[in-house]
Amino acid sequence: MTDFYLIRHAESTGNTNPHLINGRSNHYPLTEKGFLQARAVGKRLLADGIKPDLIAASPAIRAQQTAKTICDELKIPHTRIVTFDDIQELSQGDWEGKMREEVYTADVLERINADNWNFRAPNGESQKELEERMHSWVSRPHQSKTIIAVTHAMAIKCLLRKLLDSTPKMTLHWQLSNASITHIRKTPDTWQIVKVNDHSHILT
Repeated sequence: MTDFYLIRHAESTGNTNPHLINGRSNHYPLTEKGFLQARAVGKRLLADGIKPDLIAASPAIRAQQTAKTICDELKIPHTRIVTFDDIQELSQGDWEGKMREEVYTADVLERINADNWNFRAPNGESQKELEERMHSWVSRPHQSKTIIAVTHAMAIKCLLRKLLDSTPKMTLHWQLSNASITHIRKTPDTWQIVKVNDHSHILT
């Protein structure tokens, strides 16, 4: 049995600019509020007695900073963080950094809503492709029994869709807060969804 604690990274400067399309945008650092959130989730994991065998993080700066702050609270050296490209955010390709109102025209939104699972931004990737790499990562034979993985909102949403075998449109409805905890468990026979978007440790 393996427990995955999927942590959405804490607030980044990209989150404070919702008028821009972020996608991966791996250069965005945490905000001051984000560091407070990261410390809060670290304290929560410590209070819950979570002792990870593996701390995984996306290569995005915001994920790395969140993971390091969690390690500080758990009294774990940063050298134990392992970076995995597989748990990166959805790539929005040529659209990253562009104004939402300029890109998301009525025609584009119609195409996205018609088939969000297979829709792909120019030189980006589809939710289906993101789902496949996330599912492949959690399904591989990890030696670790307790894994903290600092990843991204859409990455977690697409993985949940796969595990629940829900309609692809569900990825548009999941709400995942910054520094929230989504706990899933892999058993020999099935997947269990223990909790989703637990952000009770975040006060603001």
